[in-house]
Amino acid sequence: MFLETLVDFIIIHKDDLQDWLFVLLTQLLKKMGADLLGSMQAKVQKALDVTRDSFPFDQQFNILMRFIVDQTQTPNLKVKVAILKYIESLARQMDPTDFVNSSETRVAVSRIVTWTTEPKSSDVRKAAQIVLISLSASRCSAPSSRRLTIPSTLLPSRCRPKSSRGSPRSRCCSSSPTSSQACCRVMTTPKVVCVRPACFA
Repeated sequence: MFLETLVDFIIIHKDDLQDWLFVLLTQLLKKMGADLLGSMQAKVQKALDVTRDSFPFDQQFNILMRFIVDQTQTPNLKVKVAILKYIESLARQMDPTDFVNSSETRVAVSRIVTWTTEPKSSDVRKAAQIVLISLSASRCSAPSSRRLTIPSTLLPSRCRPKSSRGSPRSRCCSSSPTSSQACCRVMTTPKVVCVRPACFA
């Protein structure tokens, strides 16, 4: 009953809940890490879906970046998967200009990269890989000052630039990256790294 009421409360009062969003979002994600019955998990997911659709995407993204880098937080494997899936769903809906290339975001992305090698969970590894691909694709058309920078050293070895010779575009991406070939600038300018699903297979 509480979760149904919570959903209605969010829908009705979302304009007054901006200051409560961090607590709301992080607590729901933590709830996904508990051992829940299928029916209860579906209700938590419904609350997350309503939360995602009720608040500014950029605000939610920044909250998740802050949550990931918070060293006082120790999310279990299920919570990591929930966080990553939520970020991926946000990235698909965010406008490229919504992203902020902050130091906090870069640290969070580096942590997501480490999750691609999580030894205890293939679900975490796969979800982290999908997030990196989604973020790269979403940021391609963003202004350079706001484009997410992913240092090549943080990418899996087979995704790193082989050489700095030649034109970055000719080595990497076409003028219109597709879902199977997303490009993102890295900090070692002017190199460009292609982040393809195959890189994270």
